[in-house]
Amino acid sequence: MKNAISFPAAGTAKWEGVLGNTSRYIEARELKNRALWAAFVNEFRVQKDGERNAWAGEFWGKMLRGACITWRYSGDPELYEVICGTVEDMLTAQDPLGRFSTYTVDTEFRGWDMWCRKYVLLAMEYFLEICPDDGLKARITEACKKHADYIIEKVGPGEGQIPIVFTSNWWGGMNSCSILEPMVKLYALTKEPRYLDYCRYIIETGGCAYGDLFAQALENKTLPCDYGSDKAYEMISFFEGILEYYKLTGEEKYLTMAENFFRAVRETDVTITGCCGTHGEQFNRSAVNQTDPAMTGVMQENCVSVTWLKFAGKLLALTGKACYAEVMEQTAYNAFLSAVNLPEEEQPFDTYGALLLSHRGKSRGGWQPLAAGGGYGCCQCIGSAASGLMPLSAVTWNDDGVFVSFYEQGTAATPFGVLRVETKYPAEGEIKITAEAEGTFALRLRIPGWCRRCALTVNGEAVKAEPGDWAVMERRWNRGDEVRLTLDMETRVIHAAPGRFEVCQRHTALRRGPLVMARDLRLGEDVMLPARPLEKDGAAEAELWRNESFPSLVSLAVRDVNGGVFHVADYGSCGKTLDARSLMTCWLPEEDYLTPEKEEFCICGEAGYIGLDPDGTCSLKNKGTLFRARKTGAGFYRLESEGRYLRCGGYALAWSEEPGGEESEFRLISDRGGKRYIANKLTCRLVKPNFTDGQVMCSFEPYKWILK
Repeated sequence: MKNAISFPAAGTAKWEGVLGNTSRYIEARELKNRALWAAFVNEFRVQKDGERNAWAGEFWGKMLRGACITWRYSGDPELYEVICGTVEDMLTAQDPLGRFSTYTVDTEFRGWDMWCRKYVLLAMEYFLEICPDDGLKARITEACKKHADYIIEKVGPGEGQIPIVFTSNWWGGMNSCSILEPMVKLYALTKEPRYLDYCRYIIETGGCAYGDLFAQALENKTLPCDYGSDKAYEMISFFEGILEYYKLTGEEKYLTMAENFFRAVRETDVTITGCCGTHGEQFNRSAVNQTDPAMTGVMQENCVSVTWLKFAGKLLALTGKACYAEVMEQTAYNAFLSAVNLPEEEQPFDTYGALLLSHRGKSRGGWQPLAAGGGYGCCQCIGSAASGLMPLSAVTWNDDGVFVSFYEQGTAATPFGVLRVETKYPAEGEIKITAEAEGTFALRLRIPGWCRRCALTVNGEAVKAEPGDWAVMERRWNRGDEVRLTLDMETRVIHAAPGRFEVCQRHTALRRGPLVMARDLRLGEDVMLPARPLEKDGAAEAELWRNESFPSLVSLAVRDVNGGVFHVADYGSCGKTLDARSLMTCWLPEEDYLTPEKEEFCICGEAGYIGLDPDGTCSLKNKGTLFRARKTGAGFYRLESEGRYLRCGGYALAWSEEPGGEESEFRLISDRGGKRYIANKLTCRLVKPNFTDGQVMCSFEPYKWILK
């Protein structure tokens, strides 16, 4: 199957706005770092990952894929030289058995070995698409075949082989099965039947030991979070392979699987900022749970943001449907830009996001030490795939015309001529496109779905445009013809969905154009205080405001229902100190549901009071123990009684004489009826009695307590 749209030749699109600037920043800061590339290749020589079932072997392939995508946009000669150099270096790291692996033979095919091998194979294939050197391409192809042939010999359904779903003790082997994508591409490259046979074998396994991903996506009755394994990044990556298989075979059921999966994720697990997962890195019905005040741990992983954006990009290229560009824009301007670190930070990307009364920089997820010194992380390596893909995808075309998916200041050369775009989007909604072209073709502009009103003209004459689709102008174009598009940039008020707690629905969010807005402590206001925007016909009463506290794309002064004003900035610019100094929230609590009425209280349930046992555990008592709530920040409290502190000891509530860390911090969440849920910061678990033995547990099941 052929893609519905084609991308520009390297260096022929030159964008000067947010997307282009971000791509150049990452290219200069990360992708041209020769020492970093050498350190990544070195991991394949020392082969230490097998000692701890680690994944440093994924770094090279993930970042090389991003570098190739970025070069396809920029055409930068220095970047291509760096890419060529590291590919040549990697070719020397292939062992005599044909393996590119950071695991020794004695430790191979467990942990993340197959996942890392997948990325080497995939990255080599991405490089082959941009490499003009036939001799180098032949050497790479032979190296890829040897690499794949070793896997096919050792992993499979035959006697003495390891089933692919058992080559990892993580996620039902779903991570290993995602090698489907580069195996499909290898067959397309070589036309050698054994690679297609291997793809069919992977599909026959269902992709996961815990459940058949293919069957569930095709049937479309189960949510992705309930497929058996719920790891978001690896599952999306696996379905990227399904799209490649569809392109190869043309069998419609595989496109149906991928689109069913995409819609299910978008409807149930994508948050307002365009990422998935509000409890760790897993799908968990995030569309609802994004306003859950007990979800206080790591969430919104950058690897998920980038892979979701790439998946939408593949569907856009394959189908030409505007809805996929809509998703890419949402993720790029919000979740992804938020993860791009400032130059003074050690790494170019942060790992986890923040949605509700939290901050960035909580953890360096996926971090691994490097034998050459220092370390790196998975979310750092993957980011360039998004920063390269967005400007590459801004203007594309097919046989009858041009698609403008994303609006950016600059120019794009197409087979129909050059388009010159003048705009300050996404900060402003005025877009002017001048055709430096002659001839008859269709110009398609994406009208964002968030836009309620727009105006589109060609040389001053009105053209029909509907939000959420392409506005198509098929005509004879003359040099100097002007297209003007005005998008309504009102600040929309978004109301939260009902959740498991009564207060979940008591939140609103603000979105101006494609930009989600957020409060940030650096703006000089207490973000913990309730804020309820004054709303009329779905829009907030807000005006542009000069933010002198930190750089931002857009900052607003918003009037609240009590006649006051609070201030917000675009989400992607918030949280950049990576600590509590830039405590932030894009979901605005309408009321204070975290401050208890009293500082001292006993905690009473249906069957008794929480008391402290001599062995360090907690159980229900007839008489209450008096606790003092000591505030630690961001709505969290330590619960102390005579020098003893409650703590979440895994599945049980315990106590310690030391204050401890996040295991000893709790939120006391109001039920709006006089009772409170008690949620632990570290585990996100809720305090709940065990009615069988009277012990007090830590569970994900809500339970209401009375603070007497």
